[in-house]
Amino acid sequence: MALLPNIEQFQIVPINVNENTANALANLKFNAKIHTFIAENISGSPFDINELVNYFNINRKKYFNLTLLFKDKEDYDQEFLKNLKLALVNYQKALKNTLIVFNYEPLENIV
Repeated sequence: MALLPNIEQFQIVPINVNENTANALANLKFNAKIHTFIAENISGSPFDINELVNYFNINRKKYFNLTLLFKDKEDYDQEFLKNLKLALVNYQKALKNTLIVFNYEPLENIV
């Protein structure tokens, strides 16, 4: 954990999430800003979307790439995925220099 505050590129595969995951990320203290955040094979239960977006706002560099890939997305909470996708589309619209890929689909193709 001593090196965690200096991370600029964050990739975790696989990851099991729950309602506390976004809060746990938000409580990590970083010195460096992150330019790439990748989470693949995401499984588990829904988490706080607003807290995750807030985490990205605080810890991102000017240019930011985000990839979130859910394992078995058909079996995941569909309402949560819809709300997460909407929040990410709005996040990308509001900020320049942001590329988001959500379940293998670049959000710029949706906007």
